[in-house]
Formats: sequence, C-alpha cells, structure tokens
Amino acid sequence: MEASSFPVAKQERRAFGELQGRILGVLWAAGRPLTAAEVLTELGDDVVYTTVAKVLDRLQLQDVVRRTKVGRAYTFEPLVQESAFVADRVRGLLDRSRDREAVLQGFVDGLEPGDSAILAAMLDRLNVSASPRTES
Repeated sequence: MEASSFPVAKQERRAFGELQGRILGVLWAAGRPLTAAEVLTELGDDVVYTTVAKVLDRLQLQDVVRRTKVGRAYTFEPLVQESAFVADRVRGLLDRSRDREAVLQGFVDGLEPGDSAILAAMLDRLNVSASPRTES
C-alpha cells in the first residue's frame, strides 16, 4: 500500500492567542495557583504539557502571571484581572488596525442583544460625564 493512501489527520491551527486565553481562563476560574500539570488537566486532550509550560513561562515573562516554586514544581497565578486583560487586548487590536471604525463596527455587529444594551448604557454614561457642565 502506498504511503499516500493512508488518511492523514489534519490538525486545525488555533487562532492567535487562543491557547493563551484558555490557559488564563483556567487560572482565573481556579481562584488559586495551579501547576502546569493542573492547567493541562483542565484544558483537556488537545494540547501537550510542554506547550502549556511554555505558554505559562511566556505569560510570566510578560508579568501576566506569577510563578512560584513549590517543592519541585512551579505554580502559576494570574496577576491581572480578566476584564482588564481582555480590555487591553481589544485596545491593542484597535491601535494596530488601519480602520478603527470597521473594527468597531465588526465588534458591534457581533454583539448579543443584551450586550448591545449594556454597551449603549456605558456610552450614555461616558457622554454624560464628558459633557461640559454649565453653571446657572
């Protein structure tokens, strides 16, 4: 049988930053420091230990997580809140975009109905606080 007749499993490539986000999600949900092995257990079967350990090391170098030696292993805990981290990433995407309006429109178009109401209320509060105050 020719080698080309064997089925080849095609592994889909993750979106940029997806694994990093999943790992941080595990750490945020845990509410306590975790080892790389514990993070791996929570992530499931589609990733290997060395990849998780490498991503955690990179996050530690970026000051996103704290690494602490516990016995022979290291534990990792987030140093940033999830909301602040995600907001910073969104601002970074906007800053790198050539067309901020199109990016914002794409974001708004993908909102759930409840999310759009929350965003509208936030923008109303922002506009009220930014309005010049007139004295009577």
